[in-house]
Amino acid sequence: MSTPKDSDAQKMGELSAPSTPGNFPDLQDASLSQSSEDQQALMRVQGAWNEYGNTWSNEMKEKILRHLPDVRTTEINKDTPSKHKLYAVEFDFASWVLLRCIYPDNALPILKALIVAKHPDIQPDSFVGPDLPKMRKPAKNSCQQKKDTVSASPKTGLSDSQLAMDQKRGAARPVRCEPSRGPYPRPLMHYVYDVVFFVGKTKIQIQEAIFMFKKSLKSKLSKVINRCKRTSLKNPKGMAEGYAASEKTPMLDVKFLESLESGSFVNDSAPGLSGKQFQELNGYTGKMAVADYLLVNEMHDMSVATGKKTKFMVAEIKNDLAKARMQQHALESEVAELRAMIKALRRESKVLHGLKGKVTSLDK
Repeated sequence: MSTPKDSDAQKMGELSAPSTPGNFPDLQDASLSQSSEDQQALMRVQGAWNEYGNTWSNEMKEKILRHLPDVRTTEINKDTPSKHKLYAVEFDFASWVLLRCIYPDNALPILKALIVAKHPDIQPDSFVGPDLPKMRKPAKNSCQQKKDTVSASPKTGLSDSQLAMDQKRGAARPVRCEPSRGPYPRPLMHYVYDVVFFVGKTKIQIQEAIFMFKKSLKSKLSKVINRCKRTSLKNPKGMAEGYAASEKTPMLDVKFLESLESGSFVNDSAPGLSGKQFQELNGYTGKMAVADYLLVNEMHDMSVATGKKTKFMVAEIKNDLAKARMQQHALESEVAELRAMIKALRRESKVLHGLKGKVTSLDK
């Protein structure tokens, strides 16, 4: 006759025979629980084994196979993971995998903190094993990537990348054009930008347009020169009083310059500015230009100083955040260690309580 010990040894032998690292036993094995909840948990363990088994060590696989018969749900441990049989086993990554598959809807925060404290490099939400290279997705063929990116559109005959670049550029964009050298001096010190003027025209049309532009500019320049000559040769009445008032109120100065530019102040029958008044006006405008230049420089220096201060403050904030993260990580690790020590002390107290009960029974 076979004793209960022999039957248990036979069951373990049947389970361990096909359970060499790399082979998962059949879920219909007699040693495994056949209830619907336990079968679902075992199927989750089998799925994790098939997908992430290449990142597990042989010892981890052996421990998982050894504790598969303990995957049994009862009325006591159905809602309380701490009362499960696997909760009393030495905790490591294999126990973490089994308990996660048994309780998929429970976050298990205490065990999660313990596994992170024991293996800081792992991701607790994944089944990738510790101290082993993580699984990588198969890289796509470079030739296939080129074919995918350069696939031409059947309607336009252009590739996707070309269409995307055309959409980014837009239909009309500014074209830089420098006027060609001609008989007249170049009036502008910068390039001429036009969105519509030079687009879709030939080189001859562009040269003709530039020539007409120079011609109109020359006529305007000659009108301004003649106007200045007339104002300098003839002195209108009341010019000295108007200039003295413009020094007190800048608005009169602006109105005077606007009227001088528009030509409404010019009168052929009135005399122009004297040499002294012209020099005073020229000096006044020079002083205003220097004051504006100094003000612009001061504003530029202030903006540079403000930018430096903001950069320094941002660097300090980043350093403070990094220090705070390091302190938080250190506190979390200390809390996890304290929880692990408390758990070990509880286990030892349970063992001591059992020994005390045995001693009292022996004394009786």
